[in-house]
Amino acid sequence: MIKFNIKKLRNRELLNYLNRILEIIIGGSSEKLKFPSFNARLTKVINSLVKLSGKISTNFYTDDIEEKDALRDRAFIAFRGYIEVCTKRMNVDWNADAYLILDIIKNNNWNLYKENYDLESGSLSKLFIDLERTEVTQAIDNIQATEWLHELKIAENNFIKAVETRDKFGVSNAHITKTNEIRNESKQVITDIWNYADVLKRMSPSTELTVLELRLNELNKDFANRIAIREGRRNTEKLVN
Repeated sequence: MIKFNIKKLRNRELLNYLNRILEIIIGGSSEKLKFPSFNARLTKVINSLVKLSGKISTNFYTDDIEEKDALRDRAFIAFRGYIEVCTKRMNVDWNADAYLILDIIKNNNWNLYKENYDLESGSLSKLFIDLERTEVTQAIDNIQATEWLHELKIAENNFIKAVETRDKFGVSNAHITKTNEIRNESKQVITDIWNYADVLKRMSPSTELTVLELRLNELNKDFANRIAIREGRRNTEKLVN
């Protein structure tokens, strides 16, 4: 089963994705493919999103935050990737400095870009503090990673400003909390469906399950590609787990 980072779906995309995955499940011809326990959960989160859709789909501040979050994700992946590459350099001094920085990233949150907004900001804040130690800043300078880190800090600062603007002029905290709850619930039900489909295929393989997996994979590739295009990437490989 091809899977992607659900967090990167915008609210409107999430609603569209949920509707399409529900169509695929309901379209199963046998009882075991109808996922009855998931139908109700999917319908619930879809209805909840629809109730909020007017505010979600038209709110500039929400879209701006999502754009800024995508940019800081790219900046973090770029910084982390550059440090990884530097560990492979033939220069042993570069290797040592790169591994020092890499260990700090690992000890914080290696996949922090997959977290929700607050957890990602908290992880980045702690990472920046750890990277400010004298020996670490020297290592960063030695392997010429200063600009990569600077871009990440700018991206995080722009995200924080977008959140502050939303809080000042945008939607209410109650609406934000409710939207986050629905998104988290949506992520959980989608993940459960993916896992359940994988288990069914292993335990009771059939032509119907193969067709179901094919349709789900096509759907996931479609949405992963939308995310890739929006983020300016050439393919979906970095988005697919």
